[in-house]
Amino acid sequence: MKRRYRYTSALGAFGISILMAQPAPTSVNLHLEKAASTQGPWSLLPADGLADSGDGGLLDPESGSEAFYRLRIDQKDPQGGPLGLPLAAVEPASLKVALERLDSLRPEEPDWLDAELGPVVTPIYSPAFQGGREPAWFEFKVVPGPAPRVGLNSTAGGFPQSPPVLPELERGYLLVSSGNHDEPVPQYATQGPTPTERLRYLARTTHIRVVRYSESFWVAEDGDGAALATLGSTPFKLDPAIGEVAGTAFGVEVEDGKVVSLDPVPELSTGPFESYESFRKDYLEGAVPKMIREYQAAFGKMEWDLRDDQMPEAVRVPVKDQVTVLEGTRFRSAGVEAEEVAEVTPNAKGGLDILGLVDGVTLLTAIRADGSVALFALVVGDPAQRIQLAGWTSWTTYYGASCAEIPPYYQEWDLAGTCNNGWSGCGPTAWAMFYGYWDSKGVSNLIAGGTPWSNNDAVRDLIGVVFDDCNTWCTSINSQAATNPWDMYKGYHWAVDRGEGISYSTRWCVPYTSSSPRNKAIAAIRDHDRPAIVGTGYFAHYPFAYGYRYRKYKWAGITWDTERQWKVNQGGGSSSCEWVSASSCWYGMDARCY
Repeated sequence: MKRRYRYTSALGAFGISILMAQPAPTSVNLHLEKAASTQGPWSLLPADGLADSGDGGLLDPESGSEAFYRLRIDQKDPQGGPLGLPLAAVEPASLKVALERLDSLRPEEPDWLDAELGPVVTPIYSPAFQGGREPAWFEFKVVPGPAPRVGLNSTAGGFPQSPPVLPELERGYLLVSSGNHDEPVPQYATQGPTPTERLRYLARTTHIRVVRYSESFWVAEDGDGAALATLGSTPFKLDPAIGEVAGTAFGVEVEDGKVVSLDPVPELSTGPFESYESFRKDYLEGAVPKMIREYQAAFGKMEWDLRDDQMPEAVRVPVKDQVTVLEGTRFRSAGVEAEEVAEVTPNAKGGLDILGLVDGVTLLTAIRADGSVALFALVVGDPAQRIQLAGWTSWTTYYGASCAEIPPYYQEWDLAGTCNNGWSGCGPTAWAMFYGYWDSKGVSNLIAGGTPWSNNDAVRDLIGVVFDDCNTWCTSINSQAATNPWDMYKGYHWAVDRGEGISYSTRWCVPYTSSSPRNKAIAAIRDHDRPAIVGTGYFAHYPFAYGYRYRKYKWAGITWDTERQWKVNQGGGSSSCEWVSASSCWYGMDARCY
């Protein structure tokens, strides 16, 4: 007879009693372990290898004649922080943001109509926030609400009935910052697992500390701070001189397959990191990451301040008249979000020369001479005073395509002509998704043999050629590849070589410092109903965006801020997509094939 024995160690029971006595409770991680004897050795019995009993239990299909089981209880991550927090233990301000965001998006997202926040919240860390000791973000898993029960009249002999459709259990996640070092909600998804769940799968363990460097690069660390697994695109070294062009947008115009305009780009070097440790050191001490974090914090602080009805400093100018403002400060560059509202130029003697074009309000981003950023609400003329109360508008959403129309291509490992024992890079993959989309829309010579919905030899050929055209180069850590933003436009050669037409307009800049790249991609999605390649993270990643969403913060008729997001396929072979912040957008295109 098969004999089963449940065994709980005294240490496990003691751990539970301590947890319940703590004033600030945390979640615990329960590991089911199995052995042929109570003396061990004990081995982990992964839950995903067990069958669901259907009543909340688990069935072990391979239990021997003698099998013993016990629970091992982890309360801390490998570096001593909580593995998870119950909702009630999360910072009230962050929890309020999560609840507000979930509620505000219910009308926009069918997957969230009946969803709610899950009971466990995962702390996410950054080595640059509080020395990595306190969470920089909180990851809220979104789960289905209670399942509806539709029953017949029991007095008529009926029985309970469930809906005749399979429930969608994975409802995505919300990432909320713990303070004003970042915008309140930098990214979220309405489908699929959370980034932490993906990292645990890749690391083959739940006992990890999750570290996020940007929306494009997450790391699972062990107790010594070593990387067990990564999620996203591997970062690379950036020339500190790139800070000198902060606020400047560089562009390329291609018409009918020919370059008609190409902005000269200063010579900037890039290179690989030797190790995760060297990357981490550069992230903390390097001039470029520190600069981008300062810009990120400036935008984050503004959005958190608006939640408390604290308005940014306003600069007012008349219409059709050029004036000089902020004369006591020297500026390196300046730009406005709505370019139709005003023209702004730094004055060599100090201040900004502003020509108001039409009545309106826009965000003015100015880079001071020392490289720091200043944000103002630029009020031109006399905007209509239609709204008197402060608050966020409802969301406005545009789609240039759907997630189902984007071929879910992915990077190739050890592809001939790319990286030996490495991945082929997100840049060539983004171009592959771009060409796959247009091939499926009737420009049918872009990919040989019809439009495949996964990588095949034709897609691999495309990736290899674009890799070469865009001067994509191989990094060292994690054996990935990178494409410099000033070379990314060269992927247009593929269409020309295949005898198909392409017109293409693109811009790139230092993250957060110019709206031109974002405006290019917005125009593609909103005005021309087509998807676009964008840049996210710290010059880290090229996803393929097909959705754009925004809402405005208004007070006394004035728009003080606009929150913007892309919906993207990240290029990892997944048919599900997620929303990421458009605030830091540093690359954007408006292009079509014909």
